[in-house]
Formats: sequence, C-alpha cells, structure tokens
Amino acid sequence: MKIAVSVTVVVFLLVAPAAAEEPERIGTLWIPAAEVLNPDGTLTPEFASPRELPRGDATGQDYVLALGGRVAEWQRQFWDQFGRASAHGLQDGAVMLDDRSYCIGDMKSVWALTQRLFEIPERFGEWADGAEAILVLEVSRIAPGFNRYGEPEILVTVKLLRHLFDPARPFPTEMRFTLPIGEFVAGDTVFCRRATWAGYRPNVGDRLLIGAFVPSRAEYRLIGLDKIQPDSHVFVVAQDGTVRHLDGTSVAERGFPTSLDEFVSRVSQLERTGALDGISLYEAYRLAEAERAAQRRAEVARKRVRTNPPPACVEMFNRCRRDRPGATRKGWFSNTCGIWYNQCLDIALSNAGGSWRPSWHPAPPATLPVRDGQP
Repeated sequence: MKIAVSVTVVVFLLVAPAAAEEPERIGTLWIPAAEVLNPDGTLTPEFASPRELPRGDATGQDYVLALGGRVAEWQRQFWDQFGRASAHGLQDGAVMLDDRSYCIGDMKSVWALTQRLFEIPERFGEWADGAEAILVLEVSRIAPGFNRYGEPEILVTVKLLRHLFDPARPFPTEMRFTLPIGEFVAGDTVFCRRATWAGYRPNVGDRLLIGAFVPSRAEYRLIGLDKIQPDSHVFVVAQDGTVRHLDGTSVAERGFPTSLDEFVSRVSQLERTGALDGISLYEAYRLAEAERAAQRRAEVARKRVRTNPPPACVEMFNRCRRDRPGATRKGWFSNTCGIWYNQCLDIALSNAGGSWRPSWHPAPPATLPVRDGQP
C-alpha cells in the first residue's frame, strides 16, 4: 500500500459527472463540439467573437480567440476543398469515422500535450512499485470536441472495473480523458487528427489496463495519462484476457504478465511480500521538487541579504574596522572583520528562514546579533 502525500497536478484524465446525458466541458481543456458549432456550420455566440470574461480569468480571452479562430479556419479550408459534409452523406455528430479521405492539410499535427515528469521503469516489479495504482478500465462512451487551441479531440469516458492493489488515494469510479485522434462531423464539417493513439483506436466496450503514475487530485479528481508516449503504462485487455501494447504487440519481451489473471496474481504476490510499500515515483518527484524549491528560495533570500545587508551587520563591520585597523590587511574574506560580517549575515538569513545549509564559520562573538538581527 502506498504512502499518501499532499500533491497537486493538472493533467487530462478526469472524473465524468454522474449520470450526465451530454458531455460537459472540462474548463478550457476540452469543449464539446456542440457547444462550439451549430448544426448549420455557424459558430455559437460564445466562440463567434471575443466576450467579456470574469475578473481574474487571465487565460479565458486567449482561449476563446484561439479556439473559435482555429475552428473557423479549419471549416473554411474543408468547405473550400470538399464542400459541405452533408453533401457527402455525413451526419452531424458522427464520431470515429473509418474513411480519412476528408482530412485536410497539416491540421493533423499533434502538440506535446503532456510533459513526462520522470522515466517509467522497464522491469515489472519496479514498474508496479513506482505506480500510484494499477487500474482496469472499460470504455463506456466516446464524444467529439476541441481542445483550447481549436484542435479536434475525442473525449473517452471510462468506468473503473478494479484496482490491482489498494492505492493510497481512492480513484474515481468513472473517469474520462481526451485523445487527439479520430474523425467526427460537427457544423457540417469533418474534423480529424491522428488516425490512432500509439496504434490503438478506442471503442465502446474496450478494456484498458493503466499504470497510473500520477495520483488523483482531490478537488478535481484528475489523474495522469501520457497521451503521446503511452506504451510504458497503458495496455489493452483483449476479449480472451490477454494483455497487449496499444499497437497489438506482446508485452512478454519486457517481462510483463501477458494476461489479466497473471497481472492480478503477480501484483498480489508483490503486495504480500511488501514489494509495493516503497515510495512511488511521483512522491519522489514531488519531494525532490520541494527540496529544489527550498534551495531556490534560500538563494533568493541570500541574494536579498547580500544586496541589502542588515544595518546591524554593517555597523558591526565598520566598528570592527575602526577598532582593529590592521584586521583588513589580508583581504575581505580572510580577515577577522570579514568573517564576523559573514557570520552576521548567516544569522540574519537563519532568522529570516533563508538558511538551508549549516554555516562554515566559527561561533560568532557576543557582539553579533543572535535572534532578531540587532546587536
């Protein structure tokens, strides 16, 4: 069982609202096609022109302009090349078409939608120990829409069938994630991007086995999914229970179980022997990030103190030079006054919470400030 830590992350696998008839937008990450385009091809009022945004919405204006403009440009190019989708017998709302003859130009390019935080282990035992959870999911729905840049993406809703071990944080029973693949018809236009996701096209009823390497986020219930290079932790469970890569190839060469039953058995064995009790990769990443952040804050504090030293330290140094005229002959950092001055700055940093490593200086004399920066 994993040890819980407090973390926050924004990624693209999310909880679907319970009993929703139509897919709801996911902030500015994903918007249903029906909310962007009317069936006759016109943009809805929200995306036809910029709108006044709530105070403090720093990104909303940019997203409205990017999404509406990109969709309108795609639509113009499609109509110039093919005419209206309805003229080809294609109905509004059709999803995951098999004929990609209506894809246009270079609009199929895929952006780097997620950033890999760490390298995922290749050996099964380390892979399982580094995961927050191992989930078995079933695809329950596929819906068309757009990301914040106006690029077409499908929304895949999945329901949680089981955990292979008890995670430190519970995962939602229903989730959804966006994929930059497939074709759909909206606004009398065909939108499309990649044909497959690492060789795989989701269908309702498919089962997926996912090593979740990022925990769920309490307030949004987000969990991580690497959509660009998912082969290391996303697998397809076939009807006969065999487990394969998204492109259909076997997982045996990596030493992974080749069936769901074998996955369950080996994970249970690892859990019984305590092999899953180690810190997860994400927890280690967050701890390292916290340490790096503390070091950066300390560096800023040191620079601030050096740039604007406390008056007590300056007064002490000047008094030292007056009282000991020969103390500065050997240079700034090798003389007594310089050492005491640096000790004073160290104490000031420590009082301000900016010291993150022990001082190398000897004990300060009694004339130095000890707590509040005053002599």
